Amino acid sequence: MKKGKTNYLLVIMVVFTVAMIYVWEQIQSVRLQYMIEEINEQKSKELENAADFQILCIKMESPERLDRLASERKFYAPKKENVRIVN
Repeated sequence: MKKGKTNYLLVIMVVFTVAMIYVWEQIQSVRLQYMIEEINEQKSKELENAADFQILCIKMESPERLDRLASERKFYAPKKENVRIVN
């Protein structure tokens, strides 16, 4: 009778261990899904910021804006005799 109880207890322990490993794996899976979702949200925000910065750079480099700023600051184009071409 003792051997039957020992085998039964061993089977119960193995089943319990497997069940605990399964539960742990499921919890880890859910945690990783939340992490992936958070990282994807951060990625989309960063892509949005990159697009905003690209638009800002295009605006800052626009010839119309630069001409307007130059005229506001009273810059002028150099005369032909003041220009030297260096090779």
